[in-house]
This record gives sequence, structure tokens and C-alpha cells, in this order.
Amino acid sequence: MARSQISRAATLLQRLRANQSGNVLAMMAASMVPLAGMVGGGLDMSRAYMARAKLQNACDAASLASRQGMTGRNFTSADEATAQRFFDFNFPAGTMDARNVTFSVAAHPTDVAALQASASADIPTSLMKIFGKTNIAISVDCNTKRDIGNNDVMLVLDVTGSMLCAPGTTGTCSEGPSSKIRRLRTGTEGLYRALDDGSSGQTRYGIMPYSGTVNVARQLTNNQVVTSMQYPDCNRYGGVSTPSGYYYGCNRATYRTVHIDNSRWASSGSSSSARLAAWRASGQGCIEERASISSSSYLPQIQTAVERDDIDRMSGGSWDINRQWGRYDYEEWTSFVKSGYRIRWAPAAINDAPYWQVACPSEAKKLAVYGTESGFRAAVDSATAKVSGGTYHDIGIIWGMRFLSSTGMFAATNPTSIDDYPVNKHIIFMTDGRTDTQTNPWFYSAYGVNAVENRVQGTGNSDERHVARFQSACALARSMGITIWVIALDVADTSDIKPCATSAGQFYTSDGTDLESIFTQIGQGIGDLRLTS
Repeated sequence: MARSQISRAATLLQRLRANQSGNVLAMMAASMVPLAGMVGGGLDMSRAYMARAKLQNACDAASLASRQGMTGRNFTSADEATAQRFFDFNFPAGTMDARNVTFSVAAHPTDVAALQASASADIPTSLMKIFGKTNIAISVDCNTKRDIGNNDVMLVLDVTGSMLCAPGTTGTCSEGPSSKIRRLRTGTEGLYRALDDGSSGQTRYGIMPYSGTVNVARQLTNNQVVTSMQYPDCNRYGGVSTPSGYYYGCNRATYRTVHIDNSRWASSGSSSSARLAAWRASGQGCIEERASISSSSYLPQIQTAVERDDIDRMSGGSWDINRQWGRYDYEEWTSFVKSGYRIRWAPAAINDAPYWQVACPSEAKKLAVYGTESGFRAAVDSATAKVSGGTYHDIGIIWGMRFLSSTGMFAATNPTSIDDYPVNKHIIFMTDGRTDTQTNPWFYSAYGVNAVENRVQGTGNSDERHVARFQSACALARSMGITIWVIALDVADTSDIKPCATSAGQFYTSDGTDLESIFTQIGQGIGDLRLTS
């Protein structure tokens, strides 16, 4: 072969070796398989990730709803059904083409305050089927725990005479199985069961029954009660008329003094101190409200605006009469006010008897832990045993605040935290009526007798002034961090009490049949529900 031919052949071989154009298609074909796997796998995994997020949300919602609906520590088939219903709603059949969907929820084996729940599903693949991967398995956990924490719960309960009636009835009633007071006693059991779930923390209950006054003297000291009281002298005819048209034989400018030593407690010990102590321990320790903190003189001048010091400031000693409460002493009132006078409604003259009313509720209960439902129910029964009198909402809420405050008379036993965990404070206020201080202006209340003394100052009529005082107290309680729940039982017009609630969701109306359910809902609303996994 000629050299020139060899040279041409070598050159051709070099060009062929350097030429890569023939490999492109083969290389692309070879790379498509892993590229498809990468893209398809990413798409399928992204889809599985979205499905898992939906599964987690459904599991969380189901677990939370089930734990929230539990009564106390008992997990029932109804609670399980609730969980399943919430899960199915949030992860309906066909979601992301999921198959083999499972959900389970059960009581935690060691923690009675918790539930353990889980869910799983298979998500079908698209492109990964090429490689034999037909499903992606996903699973989630959604354990839930209810931390009740530390709570002080004050029940402020209306025990006026209308509570003896059945819902929807009026007039003179006697306590029966369908009476509102019976329904109330049974209803409060729902609150206890809802909070009795075995979680960590402490729950204390206090009970403040109220009508026209409150029975709290056992929880006071002698220095917090006046020794001498003044009563309007109605035996001295003054011919003073009221705006309502009543006429009475009282002169507001003339008062007579009654000392504890000269009252029906005169035989109770050898000293004024002993007699005050006997009165406080008698079980008949209803009070007359003290002057507002801004007042500097006694007879009590009471403002519609309630200040923090009105709740917390205590008497500095026996001499500090403006910071002391009076004795609700109906026998002395009748001695000086009722005796020897007549009320006249022109033109017919009538005796005073139809218009005279006194009412001292059962003793209030300080905040305490009740270890059993029966113990709690016994306390409620005892506190609501006396049912009579008119409706003065303001005296009930104010004394509920005083028993609950951590900076007042019970500061030593009302801590703001326990083991560095805060104590949450709640008032559950229940009434079956509007403020009523005018229907019977001769009713003897914590504010004396409106027709004679007119102690609460401000604008408007007596009802309007007491409503303003009640709503001022509610606003102050909320500013103190107290959550207020309000239950209006068999009340048509709730305009004066509804604003007291902390929020619209914490106001309830009841016809009496659902009281236990409402108290249960309130109990379920107290505490912190959280997911633990």
C-alpha cells in the first residue's frame, strides 16, 4: 500500500475516533430510565407528603375532639365515635386516592388525662409503578392530653325565691323535683365530672349563694365587722314620701344606734369581742355592705363604680369603721323600723306585712378541694339550702371576687401560682332573673331598705344603679384576669347580665333541662387541651 493511502487511512480512523455524533441517541436512551425514576419519584413523594399532612390534620382534629368531649377521665364508646366522625370529616374516603385507611384512638395506658391515637394509609404511585413501587405507606401519631392545671372556680349562685319555681312558672312556689333549685344542684355535678380527669394540678371550688345579701361572716374577723350600727328611726313619724307613692313613718335624718352588747347577742359572752365572735359563728352571718372605698363617712355611701380597693382593702382595726361590714340583723331592723309604723298606699290603708321581707342565704363556702363528687354535691346542697329573697346581682359578684382575690382578705390561702404554674381564676355566675330592687322597696338587703336609706348613689332608679354596680364589678373582675361564665336560667331579658361574661362564647341561656350539659361544657372549657405527639 502506498504511503499516501496509509496516511489517508490513518487520518480517517482518527476522524472516526474523534467523531461522537453517533453516541448521542444511545446516551440519551440510557439516561432516560434514571431520569424518569428521579422525576417520577419526586412527584409521587410530593403527593405522599401532601397526603400525610392531610392525614395528620384529620388525626389531630379527631383526637382533640374526642378528648374535649370526654367527661372526666372516662373514655367511652361515644368518645371513640366522636373521634371517628371528626376523622372521617377531615379525611373523607377518596382523599388523594388513599387506600387501606385506618384510624384508632384509645385511652392512654398510664396517663388518665391523655388519649393515644394514630392513623395510616397507602398512597398509590404514578411513575414509580415502572419500577415496581405501587404504593407509598404513610402513618401519623396524634396523642392528646388535657392539662387542667391549677384552677380556682367560684360558683356565684342565685338563691332567690323564684328558684323554688319550675322553669316557665311564676308566683309563690315550693321546692319540687322540677324546681330550678333542684335542677341547679344536679347540674353542677357536670362541672365537677368535667374537671375530675386525673390530670396534674389543683382545682378548688368556692360557692357564693346570694339573694339580697350573702352569708360570709364566718370567714371574717372581728375587726372586719362594726360593733355599733345605726338604723333609721321609723318610730318618729317624718311623713316622708317616696317617688313610688309609698308613705312611711321614717325620718331619714334620724337614726338610732344598736351596739352588739345591746342586741340579741347580749348574752353571748362577757365582752363585745365575744359577742361578735358568736354572731360570726352562728350560721346567721349575713352582712350589710360597707361604704365604697372612696367614702369617708359611715352611714355607708356606696358608689356604682367598683374599685380594686373595694374588693381587697381590709379594715386597719376596730376603729376603721368605714372598712368594716355591718350585721344583717333583721330582728333589730324590725325593732326600730317595722314596729309602730304603717305603710299606706292611697287611698286604701294597709298593714306593712305584705311588703316586708328579709332573707339570709346559707353560708358561703371558701375555696376548697373536693376529693369526691359526692363531697362536692353535698357542699352545693348545703350552700343552696335556703331559697328566698330578692335579686341583687351586685352583692353576689362582688363577694365572689373577694373570696377569689389573691390580694385581699384571703391572700394567704389564694396563691397566684403553685409549683411555678399559674392558678387560673374563674367565676361561674348563674341567675334566673334580672336585678329587682324596686318591686318591693321595703325588702331588707345588704344595702338596707331602699325605700328608707337609698344607699347606692348614682343616676337612674334603684334597679339601674344596682345594674351599673354589677356591670362595673364584672369589668373589674375581667381586668383582674378572672374568666367569667354566665348562665341565664329561664330569663327572657338578659341585657343586664349578658355583658358580664368574658366573651359571647362564655354566656349561656338555659331552660333548666340542659343545665348539667352547660356546666359540663364550662368544665371542658377550663384548662389547656394540647397535642403531645
